[in-house]
Amino acid sequence: MTIGFYALIWVTFGILMCMDTMECFLHSLRLHWVEFQNKFYKGDGYKYVPLSYKSYIMEKKSSSSTV
Repeated sequence: MTIGFYALIWVTFGILMCMDTMECFLHSLRLHWVEFQNKFYKGDGYKYVPLSYKSYIMEKKSSSSTV
């Protein structure tokens, strides 16, 4: 019983260490990817306009009153 308990602890510890190592590796890989992609970014799109119910209602009112 005691040997099984210690084996379970070591297996759990090993799995957690593997997961932690993968987490560090993937985080650094993601940061490298983001920094690499910034070299090719061109900000020539259109300006972001967030959704606003107030502006949507005003737009509908102005378009319905002109028709």
